[in-house]
Amino acid sequence: MEGTGPGTGYNTLVSGSRPRVSTTVDGMSESWNGQRYVDASPWDVEQIEVLRGRNPPPGPQHHGRRHRGQHQGPDLRLGRRAAAGYEDKDGKVTLAGMISGPITDELAFRIAAEGLNGHSYVDYPGAMPWDASEVKHSSFRGKLLWKPSALPGLTAKLTVSHRKNKGEYLNYVDGNYFDYQYHRLSTEARYQDSFNNTVSTDLQYQFNDAWSAHLLLGHADNVSAFKDSDTPAFGMRLDEKSNTAEARLAYAPQNGWISGMVGVYYYDRDQDMNASPRVAAKDKLKTEALYGETTLALGDKWSLNLAAARNARCSAATPRWGPDSATKLRPATTSAKPCSCQGRPELQVQPVHHAGPVGAQGLQRRRFRPGQRQQVLHLQQGTGHRLRAEQPFHLP
Repeated sequence: MEGTGPGTGYNTLVSGSRPRVSTTVDGMSESWNGQRYVDASPWDVEQIEVLRGRNPPPGPQHHGRRHRGQHQGPDLRLGRRAAAGYEDKDGKVTLAGMISGPITDELAFRIAAEGLNGHSYVDYPGAMPWDASEVKHSSFRGKLLWKPSALPGLTAKLTVSHRKNKGEYLNYVDGNYFDYQYHRLSTEARYQDSFNNTVSTDLQYQFNDAWSAHLLLGHADNVSAFKDSDTPAFGMRLDEKSNTAEARLAYAPQNGWISGMVGVYYYDRDQDMNASPRVAAKDKLKTEALYGETTLALGDKWSLNLAAARNARCSAATPRWGPDSATKLRPATTSAKPCSCQGRPELQVQPVHHAGPVGAQGLQRRRFRPGQRQQVLHLQQGTGHRLRAEQPFHLP
């Protein structure tokens, strides 16, 4: 599911377009710059949610659906798993492994790794300075779990991850899907070398059978980079650093007729792009949100879900256009956009029909399970305002 519409590639970088689909992995927002440069593998995944509309928690603002992935956590019991795969058509080889177990009675770890090496399904004819169809992907993730006996309700988790993609710039094509040939008059293929590093701390505390609190703090470092085979060569390097903070308080009694949560969210991102030799730009984004959600049990088959959110998003960009040489940019063509702020309160109402009994589930959102039938009537209403303060600029 791509869900990007016209806001792809160059159009996104120069216009600040936002995706229709937002993706988070282990609570951390994935970078999106017109396409996904670094893939997130489903290896060792525990759960994937596809949420309709702009469901809380909000995250960096997007237009439509929201994808959330959560990988398996450490276990106080020893566990091991491995997988291998081979695809003869493109010569792809995949290896993956996982090990998890206790360090002490209160401390546990989990390490997962995956690697892929081979070629894509696109055939690039002609002489190239590199193998344009080469694909290399590696992923490493480590988690540390602490459950202190002195504080029985506390669970602390530390997660670090590293993902890297090298080789083919795109992994999808348009046109005749049964004849994947590169039909341009000249082959200006691109070779990417991109990576993503994250570190996050996840704290949860269970006060009693009904009340619980959750805190997430994280930092991500993402680099999207490529070069092409044209003369003179064109390349891009986009350095992105982001910070995430989210706190939630949930009420979910065991057999209660009502459950709910309230939360606050903060996200900031700094980007530094160098599209040599044509464009260089710096961009800042900050998102703040307050949100809440409650579920009312209306009998054995029906429940009513109410959600509300108040988002505020501010951004500032400073692009520079046009080179004096391959490495210098004319300061006279610098444009400044000091502030662009948007705010939007939202209300969402969802009557939900369940095949089985209804019970309060609080912080854990209801999920579709195999064999379970759900009918959802989705109504969404929103009002908002927009404030902009910009300095005009002129291109040479």
